[in-house]
Amino acid sequence: MNQIVIFTLMLANAIWLGLAFRLFWLKAYGATRLLVRQGDRDSEAYRIMAQALPFLGGMNLALSVLAILVLVFFEHFQSLAHAVVLCTVFAVAHLSQFMGNLPVALAER
Repeated sequence: MNQIVIFTLMLANAIWLGLAFRLFWLKAYGATRLLVRQGDRDSEAYRIMAQALPFLGGMNLALSVLAILVLVFFEHFQSLAHAVVLCTVFAVAHLSQFMGNLPVALAER
């Protein structure tokens, strides 16, 4: 893969996952409003979900740090095998979050 493409993907991952960390950890109640229907927000489950979302934020932070470390030590990640492994890890992370969160968020719109 082209080095510019890999660098750009890692930069985009660092930013995206950093924003997800902010949403799910630092703004957990705001994220919960996106995921829970308005009529269900008075339930105990709403509060529990808001308290559990920082775990997801922590996972996003870890992946964001991984992307940042790849950027900092970019010269060590030049082979195609490195790129395939890293891109696969980030693709699975993004896909799992979209598959879980996007349908719920869209159902409320």
